[in-house]
Amino acid sequence: MLHRLFLFLAVLAGTTYANYISVSDTDECPCVPVCSSSSIRITTSQCWGVGTYRAATYNTDTAGVRSCLHNLYSLIKGQKDAMETLLGGISKKLSNQKTPFLVHLAGDNGVGKTLSAVLLSAALSQYPHATIQKGGEVLLFIHGSEYGSLSNTDTEGIAAAAREITETVLEHCKKYPTVSVIVLDEVTQLPPNLVTALGPIFSAVQSGSSLRGIDLSGVYLFVTSDFGSDGMTTGKSSTDVRNLLWNRVDKVYKMDNNFKKLNIVPFLALTVSAFKEAIEHRLRIFLCGHQLRTQGSVVISRVNYTTAVIDLLYGKVVQGILKRNGREVDKVLEDTLEGPYVINAQEYVREQKRSGKISVFPMLNIFEVTVQLNAAQDDLRIHLVPYNARPAETEL
Repeated sequence: MLHRLFLFLAVLAGTTYANYISVSDTDECPCVPVCSSSSIRITTSQCWGVGTYRAATYNTDTAGVRSCLHNLYSLIKGQKDAMETLLGGISKKLSNQKTPFLVHLAGDNGVGKTLSAVLLSAALSQYPHATIQKGGEVLLFIHGSEYGSLSNTDTEGIAAAAREITETVLEHCKKYPTVSVIVLDEVTQLPPNLVTALGPIFSAVQSGSSLRGIDLSGVYLFVTSDFGSDGMTTGKSSTDVRNLLWNRVDKVYKMDNNFKKLNIVPFLALTVSAFKEAIEHRLRIFLCGHQLRTQGSVVISRVNYTTAVIDLLYGKVVQGILKRNGREVDKVLEDTLEGPYVINAQEYVREQKRSGKISVFPMLNIFEVTVQLNAAQDDLRIHLVPYNARPAETEL
């Protein structure tokens, strides 16, 4: 049986809900690659065929890409300047494929650097990535940490690593010749001589030309530098973060020519308001992961919450590892809401025998959930409130 859930998040004062914020539609739900199984556009002609016989290898709807990207970038909070810079560069390249796109994203751990590239790949792709969550298939991810143990004086090792990376990039661009997103993550972990050896890739992307007969003009190249989880950028401006990166690169790499080709885009540490914006946005899209109407599924149709719930969740973030920024927000929402809620709600649906039954269960002594099934047994309503804040009688 299909059950529709109404999820209420509120700090209760008596039984009034006059001040709650209500979300009941999916307009804010993150868009997905055009041929994803959950996409309503899967019937488009772009999705016809398989393998080398596909109608297209990327999303050809430029206006759709722009719209999707604006939707996805709303997931990244506290980075207004960075998002505007990236959107401006992406828009230019969407209009003219030959426009070079090479950016160096710098900032603390968990502020959205890598995510911005992953989300772009989702907007540009026909299909989702096979292994990278939220990503699209045109994404290639190269981990700089995998080469961090190489000695800068190991000539053979450097040459082998350069060949491996170059061949991986060329093979990916051959498979996705018109559009591809390439991320060289944590580039400052690479030995300086390896960065220099990768010069032909940087040059071909910048000039919109080919390398070994493979066209690299469609590449969106993201290079990232992570300042870690020690709060190095806390309280610093974009100019401060840019100078931090510039000094690090100058000290270790003597300002290698490849770094000069990159546009530095600083990402800032999250402020209190940015944390709360991120929490609220995740509450607003909470129902998005519970919309598939399959047999036995539990579908959420509405989410109601108050600002006090946001404060409660922010308190959990502060008690965690605050310097993990957005990653700590994701962890708190998963540990205190998503995981326990899904487990308990699905268990309730399995055990429900009659209409009108009310079941109350605690979730990690943080939230308390009250569930009631109506007479038609097709409308399951949920009240989620701070633990022990539920009044003796609650009107559902």
